[in-house]
Amino acid sequence: MPSFMILPSKDRCYCCDGPGNPELRKCSRCQLARYCSSECQRLDWKKHKKMCKDHTQDLQAEGYEFETPMEKAVKMFRKWVEEWGRPLMVWGMFAADLANREPNFLVNYSFFVRLEKRPQTAKQPGNAKYQVLWAGMRADAEILCEFELFINSADHRAQTISDFRQLIHRPDVLRLIVSVPSHELFAFSRKFITAIFREDPELGQAAFSDPLSTNSRFLSTGLAQAWSTNFMEHVRDGNTSGYIAVLRDLQGMTKTMNDLD
Repeated sequence: MPSFMILPSKDRCYCCDGPGNPELRKCSRCQLARYCSSECQRLDWKKHKKMCKDHTQDLQAEGYEFETPMEKAVKMFRKWVEEWGRPLMVWGMFAADLANREPNFLVNYSFFVRLEKRPQTAKQPGNAKYQVLWAGMRADAEILCEFELFINSADHRAQTISDFRQLIHRPDVLRLIVSVPSHELFAFSRKFITAIFREDPELGQAAFSDPLSTNSRFLSTGLAQAWSTNFMEHVRDGNTSGYIAVLRDLQGMTKTMNDLD
């Protein structure tokens, strides 16, 4: 069973996390890790080689032929994660409600999204192939239990747990885990909070993670509530930019309240 380890941002270096561009070089084996230079790729290889896999070879080793249901599931999942990678990070920031959490909250909690394939996916665009079964901030211990529950192969389970534990645990890093239990597929990613804000013009003007700011705490609470109400619908509809309207609405409400004061 193929294991999706860490799926990096498509436009940032996997080693130094520096800003890149669509021309970033990709690892020739897994086609997932991206680097801004050969030097970064060389420096990262010792760590990356433990999780680097040629997914086509994995499938063939398991006896799968091309265009089998499993191969199609892998391709569909990979494409969906690439399209939703950045939006999921933003929704994860909304769900985290950081302005109202303890400073070290993200050290032990990740944004976890469990998916299932939508019926009649042939009629849906690539970014609308799945619907959310469950999503939210989840303790690491619970995520490890998820792996134990849904992964049948002992080797695949051990590898997935190992890959998850290698994700950096820091109070300023948001970790993302996406799961399709029916095919035992998991995608892991992580990003510094500052990078999430920096990469999106809308977020660059927002302030909702400062526990010392009353406005920040109010906006953070509102975004967490909006996330719980709207996230599943946006994913089902393939609306990767849906978070923008949510943020603008809450910012408008905050500004109105400040003007009234």
